[in-house]
Amino acid sequence: MGNFQGTYACPRNQWDLKNYRQKSEETLRGYIRCFSRQCNELHDVVEADVIGAFLFGTTCESLVHKLGCKGP
Repeated sequence: MGNFQGTYACPRNQWDLKNYRQKSEETLRGYIRCFSRQCNELHDVVEADVIGAFLFGTTCESLVHKLGCKGP
């Protein structure tokens, strides 16, 4: 039983995505790679929640500004 618990990957939810933040030494490319990997593990998540979590978690203010200024 202990062997199974150690190899079992718990299902993720949108709160896990919202809690992921870009680390101070992490590049934007690295953050996007890890964020995308976590996003792909989610089931039934709303796109607006993914976008909000990404913008909240990144430290790249210029990217957030550019995405905020550009219309749909």
